Amino acid sequence: MPLAKTSIGQRMLERFTSEPAPKPPYVIENEFFIVEGLSDGTLALTDKRDGTVYPGLNHFLDTGDRGTNIIIVRSKTNLTSEK
Repeated sequence: MPLAKTSIGQRMLERFTSEPAPKPPYVIENEFFIVEGLSDGTLALTDKRDGTVYPGLNHFLDTGDRGTNIIIVRSKTNLTSEK
């Protein structure tokens, strides 16, 4: 029996076809701020009070290190990966 004809298959189809996937722009806002998710994975925060925009927030820099969770020693060949 095909999965789509079973009760669980029908529920799965309803779930995945009833709500469209969110599409850009990814924006949330309240009375104070507008936060927009950008295509590079960072956030841009706009202050509604004065219009100041803070781009590039939530950017993570992945660098090499060695050691334990208490002792952190930077790698001599510190390779940086920005994805």
